[in-house]
Parts: sequence; structure tokens; C-alpha cells
Amino acid sequence: FQVVFLIVFWSLFFIAPTLMRQGGGIPTSVNRNPQYWVAIGPYLQALQMLNIPLFFINSELLMPFILRKKGVVFYLVSLVLVCVGFVALHHFCRMLIIPNYTPHNIITPWIFNPMVFVIAVSVAYRLVSDNVRAEQKNKEQERERLQSELSLLRAQISPHFMFNVLNAIQGLVTSGRNSDAESYLAKFAKMMRHTLEYSELEEVTLEQEIEFLDRYLDINRKLRFRDRLAFQIIAPKLH
Repeated sequence: FQVVFLIVFWSLFFIAPTLMRQGGGIPTSVNRNPQYWVAIGPYLQALQMLNIPLFFINSELLMPFILRKKGVVFYLVSLVLVCVGFVALHHFCRMLIIPNYTPHNIITPWIFNPMVFVIAVSVAYRLVSDNVRAEQKNKEQERERLQSELSLLRAQISPHFMFNVLNAIQGLVTSGRNSDAESYLAKFAKMMRHTLEYSELEEVTLEQEIEFLDRYLDINRKLRFRDRLAFQIIAPKLH
């Protein structure tokens, strides 16, 4: 998102003056003197590249470090000082490009309007970027929380439940009920395998959850409660 936005924004930003010039949208001496535009216009447009560092200074330095830590007043003062520095840099570069250049107005529309626009977009860009980062962080924290809960559940169910079931299966073998022992050992092994598999997933289907719950309750009913446990799983039709 950020890369695409920056590419589109800066592309439009640099071609906009040319489109405005062709449409008569710049009512200045540039329009009244086409030869001046042909000779000097490309250099003036190139000077707009100075707004690129202004954009990132505001979005990556002033807003996260000054605005958040020092407050609005310090941020506005810092932003004004930065803008003054960029205005001076604009005039200095124009002195290098344009022969006998003398600034009649310190702040001209060619400097002020793009600068204000770039600052406004950089503020919006930072706010949206922070919001996207916050959402991603929340999702990551939620994913880690669910993973921790599943890991904790797996750690809790394994020792206690395994000990009881294996003890019960051992009792079946000792009493000569080998077929029952074999059947419930297979159910227990399948249930434990699913426990390990599901703990690595963020979501499981309702059908998988019901199958796991049915197997878990059946094992407890037969091996722990000796048929004294009755249960019924009520769920919507899956098909």
C-alpha cells in the first residue's frame, strides 16, 4: 500500500504543473512568456523535488518524534522552521539556475502551494500508515494470543488426560478385554494426533470440532466414568 501510494502520488505531483500549463491553469508570467517556460520551466519543475525530503521529514521525523513526544506546539514550531529552511533552499537553487535572479517575493505560489499540499498529504499518509500498522499489530497480537492459548490447552490436556486414559487402557488389558483396549487405544491415538494438528491452526471447521469433542467424551464415558456419563451433541446440519 505505502509503496504504491508514494509512486502514484509523486508521479501525479510532478506531471500536474505540465498539465496545468497546457490547460492555462497557471495565470502568471510563465503563461505570458512561453519562451520563458521553455527555457526555465523544466528547471522550476525539477526544484519541486525539494518537496520529497520535506514530505518524509514531516511524516517520518516531525510527526512520530516531535508531535507525539513534545506536543502540537513544538511540532508546529518545528514545521515552520523546516519550511523556512526549504523556502531559503528554493531561492538559493533558483539563484544557481536563473541568471540575475532576484527574489521579489520570499513566498511565491510556486513555492508555497506545493509545499502546503505536500505537508497535508504527508500528514494524511502518516495517519493512515499508523492506522494500518496498528491494525496489523493488533492482528499479530491476537494471533499470538490464540496460539498461546492453544499451546497452553495442549500442555494442560496432555499430562493429566494421557495418564488417566493410559491407566484405564492398562486396566482393560489386565482384565483380558484386549479388543476394547485396542479400540480405545486407537481412538485415543487419533484424538491426540488431532490435538497436535489443530493446535497449529488458527481455525478449525465445526465438523472437525464436533468429531474431536465426540471422541473425547466417548473415551471419558467408557474409561473414566464407566458408562455413567451420558451426552448429546446438538449442532446444525453440516451438509
